[in-house]
Order: sequence, then C-alpha cells, then structure tokens
Amino acid sequence: MIGGVITDMYETHERDAPMSIFVGAAIFGIGFGSLIAGFVAQYTTWRWIFWLQAIVNGVLVALFAACIGETRGSIILQQKADILNKWESGLESRSMSLPRDAQRRPRISWTTGPENKQPTLWRSIATSTVRPFQLLLREPVVTAFSLWAGFSWAVLYICLSVIPLVFEDIYNFEPHEATTVFTASCLGAVLATFVGAYQERIAKHYNLLPNTPEARLYCCCVGSWLLPIGVSSHIPNKQTKGTVEPRS
Repeated sequence: MIGGVITDMYETHERDAPMSIFVGAAIFGIGFGSLIAGFVAQYTTWRWIFWLQAIVNGVLVALFAACIGETRGSIILQQKADILNKWESGLESRSMSLPRDAQRRPRISWTTGPENKQPTLWRSIATSTVRPFQLLLREPVVTAFSLWAGFSWAVLYICLSVIPLVFEDIYNFEPHEATTVFTASCLGAVLATFVGAYQERIAKHYNLLPNTPEARLYCCCVGSWLLPIGVSSHIPNKQTKGTVEPRS
C-alpha cells in the first residue's frame, strides 16, 4: 500500500529516496522496538509492550487521518469535478432570477470521463483481494520476488527470537542487555537508507548500470549476499558445557 502511495506522489526518477526512507524506517522500527521492549519487560511487565504499541499506533493513525490527504489521481480529479459541479449549480440558481434573455449561458457538467467511474465498495474489495493472487500465480517476477521477500522476513523474525536467547543463555546477559544487540540493526537500517537513496544516482553518474527500470535490481542482488553474512555473524563462538538451566 505504501508503494502505491509513493507511486502516486512521485515520478519514477524521484522514488528512490522515499522508498528507501520507508523501508529503512520499517527495518529501523523492528530493531528499535525490540531494543525498547527489553527495557520495558525488564523494569515493568511484558504487557506494557503491547500497551505502548497500542498507544503509539493510535496516535499515529489519528495524525495520519488528520494530516495526510488523498494521493490517488482519479480520486483527486473526481473531487475537483464535484467542486466545479457544485459551483455550476450555484451559478445556475443565481441566474434563475435574471431575465430570460440574460439566461444564455449553458449548463456545464464536469466529469472525469466514463473510464474513471468509481466502482462499488464490494467491487473494490473483490478486486483488491483477487488481484494479488493473480499476480503471484501468473507473473514469474512477482512469484520469485515474493518467495525471496518472504524468506528474508522469516529469517529476520527468527533472528528476533533467537538473538535474545543466545545472549541470555550463553553470555548471561540480562533481558534489557540482550536486546541492546538490536542497536546494530538500527545502525544498519540507517546506513541502508542512505545507500538506497543514492545508489541509482551514483551508478548513473559513473555509467555503471544501463538506463532501464530493471537496473536498480542489480543493487538488490548485491545486497542479498549480505543477508546470510549478517545472520551468521551472531553465531556464538562460546559454547557452554552441559545443559543450560533457565533463570529462576
């Protein structure tokens, strides 16, 4: 959904920075949220983790609803057409009091065209539900990328569960100390945001990539090799002897 909003708001050559900021913020939030959750669970209760998420998300939803306007072009055109039609109705009502000879201006009806008629709510829901599966099953590019993205997110969330256990059970960290490891994820997200925002610009400046829309995927191919390197970097090099007993 965010990708569609960015597509509505920016031209093709302007989308690198907004998309990088969005993805970087998502990854940064995962690491920063885990970092904060360790301190919350250590000094309060684990229930406050969910309360804090509910409070923050509620405030953000209210801000988005109040401050962010419509971005879809067809909706904006329809809103402009409704304003103009209302204005025309006002002119027509005022002209009724004029003499008949003065009522020469024809009524103008503003429309966005028959091809832009808005579908019904249920039609929109059905289209939004079925179309992703159609693309997933019929488009090999979408299928391959979805498999890779699903695997990457699965590995990420597995690491979110494993890293605290590794540092608590093997290195005897406290819960809030173990989650400080996610600081590395936050720093990596910030670095990746800057790289993603400027990678295509730098590559075009030095003529490193062809001038095609698919050229930006080469940087993704390079970045994909960093996933197994980052995952394997936290493998403990110190093993405890015997069984690990949970803390009381």
